[in-house]
Amino acid sequence: MGHLISINDKGEACIQPLNDRCSAIQNTPVPHNIKSVRRFVGAVNYVSAFFLNVQAILRPLHKLSRKRKDFEWTSEHQQAFNEIKELMCQPPILHIPQKNGKFILYSDTSRIATGSYLTQKVNGEEHITGYYSKVLPQACQRYSVTELELFGLLINVTVFKYLLKSIEFEAYVDHSAIVDMLKSKQEPPTARIGKLLLKLSEYTFKIL
Repeated sequence: MGHLISINDKGEACIQPLNDRCSAIQNTPVPHNIKSVRRFVGAVNYVSAFFLNVQAILRPLHKLSRKRKDFEWTSEHQQAFNEIKELMCQPPILHIPQKNGKFILYSDTSRIATGSYLTQKVNGEEHITGYYSKVLPQACQRYSVTELELFGLLINVTVFKYLLKSIEFEAYVDHSAIVDMLKSKQEPPTARIGKLLLKLSEYTFKIL
């Protein structure tokens, strides 16, 4: 699997990427062609569930990896490359979800990407159980801020649906209009918002 499962001093099951995988990414030389960019992006994607907003950082390298010719390594690519390597210095340890304990989803969305992390509160302590991030399609540039945040929330809830589908959980978003809208049950201001809310209604959660 490329992951290490262990038991911490509190008897809790944890998972983390193998040091060899993170070290391999740290020691990768600067890519010199598109093929080497693709290899680097693939290696990072393999451990992306352990890092916050990694896809937003990878975006310039993703775009470069899709080219078929005209390889050009710019300062933007170098910055993304360096930031990814810095992340690998201290890979986080995630907690494996337990049967008991409330789940809390933290969602944040920009015009470039959406990202989230899921925690579980056990015995009064919150433990991170997973990260997710995704670069958004170009069409999202036309969305309003509220539509964008709702779309991001739907993506982030859906990716963790194997844990959240049949339970009640909490969700945090950094956009007060969504909080007010969901709490007041007011009429959706646009058709797109209405569709997003309808899909989110499949889940039981408290918005905060």
